[in-house]
Amino acid sequence: MPSAVADHKESLMEWDTCNTRHTHEESMWNKAVAAEFYEALPDVWSQQVRKRYEPGQRAVRVFRWFHRWKSQTHQVESRFREHAERWKRETRHWSSVTNMLAHPSYHRIIALTNRFTRREVVRLLLNELQNEPDYWFAALTAITGHDPVRPEDDFDESVNAWIAWGRQEGILEENEDSHATGTTREVPETSAR
Repeated sequence: MPSAVADHKESLMEWDTCNTRHTHEESMWNKAVAAEFYEALPDVWSQQVRKRYEPGQRAVRVFRWFHRWKSQTHQVESRFREHAERWKRETRHWSSVTNMLAHPSYHRIIALTNRFTRREVVRLLLNELQNEPDYWFAALTAITGHDPVRPEDDFDESVNAWIAWGRQEGILEENEDSHATGTTREVPETSAR
């Protein structure tokens, strides 16, 4: 009987080693399958995307995307006009340029670059500067990071410097009329404090 127990123990040990080896092979197989799965994941994802967006659906998405830019251009223009008109209306009687630049609408115009492209907002500012010159220099400098105005320039020279910069950068067209020499806002005699 001792031999039967010993044989049983040996067969049990063989079974454990076989089972352990089988589990190890199984886990290696699982790792290989997982690796293949993760390597094939981008292909599976792209196939799913292609199936989801058949040519007809892709055409609709492209159409919507194209017209989205037109609606955004309209949105940025209307928001810019709204804030610019409010800024001019509420600050036209102020003599302090510093207070005018601290007005919330002025800051909201600069903040339009968070939602819309900088180039679009700069184009609107330069057009406004060209058509109705005003103190848009700080906004333009804040948005673009450039300041083409020399320290000795007066108001009209500053306007001309920014318009020349806009043409040089391709934001304003060359054939657009230059601004009128008269300004719509009275230039204060004292310096900003």
